[in-house]
Amino acid sequence: MPPIRLTALAATLGLSMAMGSLMTLPAAAQTVRYACAATGANDISMGSRYEVRGTGTTARRKFSTEFEAGPTAGFIAGSRLNVLVKGVNVGSMVLEKLLTGDVIGDINFDTRPQADALPFPGNWPAGVGRGTPIVIKKGTTTVLGCRLR
Repeated sequence: MPPIRLTALAATLGLSMAMGSLMTLPAAAQTVRYACAATGANDISMGSRYEVRGTGTTARRKFSTEFEAGPTAGFIAGSRLNVLVKGVNVGSMVLEKLLTGDVIGDINFDTRPQADALPFPGNWPAGVGRGTPIVIKKGTTTVLGCRLR
């Protein structure tokens, strides 16, 4: 009798595994994430993320770039830094000073805008994904940059 149970169990597992491999996730459950980070002289750093949830015209997209500078890095609160994606200026962040003396800023876009995320700008470049350059500039001077992976 035990060999029959093992055979039945093996057959059930085999069928379950076959069914599982044939099943696909619904489009809404498919998520692709890209990210990159960079550090620079004088205690500065940046990080960027781009996420696509789902496919087609109903896909939700999110983008974020953050910047941080130490107290002696030469950045001051109120300064504006531009964010370029594939060479296109998609917006700017205004730097704020923390109690620690660090200066930070961020910019966030979402296809479902919220209090902390703006709608994607009309000039958002097509084809953002692996290898896309993200650059932070102060005026015409490049501060930091990285490529999404």
